[in-house]
Amino acid sequence: MSVTVSSDRRGRTKGLPYPGQPFPNCLLSRRSPILRHVNYATAGSQETTQMPSENAATSSAIFDVRVLLVEDDDPLRSSIELILRDLGCRVLTAGNGEEALDVLAASHREIDVVFSDVVMPGRVSGYQLAQRVRDFPSRIRVLLTSGYPLDARGYDQNTPLLDKPYTEEQLATALAALLQHESDDQVNDRGR
Repeated sequence: MSVTVSSDRRGRTKGLPYPGQPFPNCLLSRRSPILRHVNYATAGSQETTQMPSENAATSSAIFDVRVLLVEDDDPLRSSIELILRDLGCRVLTAGNGEEALDVLAASHREIDVVFSDVVMPGRVSGYQLAQRVRDFPSRIRVLLTSGYPLDARGYDQNTPLLDKPYTEEQLATALAALLQHESDDQVNDRGR
């Protein structure tokens, strides 16, 4: 059985509850913007169903990328983790900015991209996390996401932002563009 998982502008999952679902707070809706179709027969296992990508070039650009996913909504984090794994990424997760900083301190050399929600509980927002990532010696890229309007989240134009809700293809495209921008910068630096 496949379902759609999404979140509203406040970051809460929305839709109609489905009894017996593996993520207790996960809600389903056919009318919600599609974030990801999850096959619940395999969602809890290590093996996930690979969905064919609509853009092979984008998929190959992000294959084997090491992503630290930072999202405070547990069901949404689980769904996004499945998406990233389906896209071929290796994924570490954190439930807030403080946890993300702990993961970064322990394994920043093992992370290519931090993909973080902007508005999270605790002392470290997504923007603050992005600033702190720049302090690490390794070259880690940051992609932020938010369901809040621009004026409510204090938009930082120096960090790419993917608006919620988004599709699997939009996420893959944003990650590929982030990585392509980084490789373009490296080529330009070598040419100087």
